[in-house]
Amino acid sequence: MPENKSQHKPSLSSGMVFIIPGVIGIFALFFKHAVGPYWLSLNNDPSYIYLLNALYLVGGISPIFIQHPGITLQLLMAGLIKLFNFSAPTPAILEHVFSNPEYYLNTTYFVLLSIYFVSLAAAGYYIFKRTKNILASLMIQSSAFLFLTMPAYDGYDYVLTIIANVNAEKLLISLSNFYVIGLLKLYFDETKQKSVSSALWLGVICALGIMTKLAFLPLLLAAWFLLPDSKSRCIFIFTFLVLSFLLSLPISPRYGQIYHWIKGLIVYDGVHGSGNADFINPKYYMHALGVLIKNNWYIFALSLSAVFIAIYYRMIGRKQRQSFAQVKRTGRFLFIVAAAVVIQFLMVAKQPSTRYLVAAVAMSGLLLFLLYEFFRAKGHKINSGVVGFLLVFMSVNSVFAYQYQKKLSAVNQEAYDFSRKVFAKYKDCIICPYYRSSSIPFALEFADDCSGFKGYAKILKEKYPAAFFYHFWGGYFHDFTDVVPLKELMKSNPCVLLYGQPYQKFPNKFLKLQQLEWSPNEAVYKVLATTADEAVAVYLLAKKAELQKKYKEAYILALQAQALGFPRLDEYIAQLKSRIHK
Repeated sequence: MPENKSQHKPSLSSGMVFIIPGVIGIFALFFKHAVGPYWLSLNNDPSYIYLLNALYLVGGISPIFIQHPGITLQLLMAGLIKLFNFSAPTPAILEHVFSNPEYYLNTTYFVLLSIYFVSLAAAGYYIFKRTKNILASLMIQSSAFLFLTMPAYDGYDYVLTIIANVNAEKLLISLSNFYVIGLLKLYFDETKQKSVSSALWLGVICALGIMTKLAFLPLLLAAWFLLPDSKSRCIFIFTFLVLSFLLSLPISPRYGQIYHWIKGLIVYDGVHGSGNADFINPKYYMHALGVLIKNNWYIFALSLSAVFIAIYYRMIGRKQRQSFAQVKRTGRFLFIVAAAVVIQFLMVAKQPSTRYLVAAVAMSGLLLFLLYEFFRAKGHKINSGVVGFLLVFMSVNSVFAYQYQKKLSAVNQEAYDFSRKVFAKYKDCIICPYYRSSSIPFALEFADDCSGFKGYAKILKEKYPAAFFYHFWGGYFHDFTDVVPLKELMKSNPCVLLYGQPYQKFPNKFLKLQQLEWSPNEAVYKVLATTADEAVAVYLLAKKAELQKKYKEAYILALQAQALGFPRLDEYIAQLKSRIHK
């Protein structure tokens, strides 16, 4: 039997289950202090995007940032905004949030951190209650140390970690802990009658998980296979479908977009539905899988080892005709959970990013416990070895976290100081931020312009009338609402600056620039002149036609701009062509 208290040594007080959550909480606060404000260049994506989409919900607008789909975090943030402005009308709420967006992001962060603390402590307490073994609690909670240095985005040096971010993954960590509690309940409650409550619990958590991040899918499959009979599976899937539908109602106008997003992920071989319609590019896929495994070798090695151990002992047991119920049951849980983690690696390799492995990482503590139970049931005494492993594991990860936090603090302090310097030194110029620049107006504009939606553009323009921006990918200048010809800007003020990520050679060949300031993550360029005015003018006309939903006219104009030499228009022209067909 999985729960045989006579086989467990009673351990210290149940209060010890708060040790790891407390340590993680302290680290999280240090990381939060290190990253600084969310409007900094390395922090504003996607925190401000979630904030603006939560505001869309407050204003009765269906969110546009729904591919993940991330609706659970948006609903949570919208609820917090309404709670702090309970009796205020929507215009007043918008004014409050746009005047102090950092307050609402920080509030959301601490709420997410509190939920995480509760979920981690609850998982530890639940297993301690069932086993009276504090070592089991520590194993379940050990995965928390892996999240300390897990980057919110790959490809950038010392980007803020998931533990310090406001994004869907931060919520998914907590949901994964609650999912672990559901599996543990299913593991300890062997009767089919008791599995009904586990099915309900897992159905709720899986719905919340999938509607937070589609990468939660392998855990949905694991729950399905671990439930003991058709009745519990029907309850599980019914609960999952009903709650998923209810959660998705705010984004029901976007069902078509979600469908095309998922279809693109499946059909095309590139990242985020790009590339060729080949499903998988073997060369790229194997390289991405290798990088993913290399960066997360501990979780992959643990999971793959668990799969082989479960299969090996199953085969040995059959040959020797052994029939130990606990070994079989534990082996079954071990195999299915480990297989789900391996499947997640295989799934994520098509969209390779460590942050998509959050659910898999959260399973590492459960896998440790199941391996411990499995070997203990086979008669092996491994307590001292496990204690030593956990001490080394937690110590090493704590040291890495401390070093990462110090570097992260230096990087973000540098970005903060550089931003203050730019806006103070060049206050008499028109500063046009572009991607990866640090300012509140840019963070708000970047989030509101997600997918070209601009839900609150007019309100933001009234709030920040002197704010202008440079669209890095489109190659044009604009304010919150519309494109602005560069000649008009330079007519009002000959000192026009670009502020964003640094380049040795700026990609837009039409702009003649002089680099004024530089830092490792940001740079400032002065616009001296613009060439190929005709190409730029035609491109701006194409963008204007697109905003008016005159896609055929925009398509023709984009072709003309390309013919005149405007760069990097292939993808834009393909998008317009697709919209014409639709």
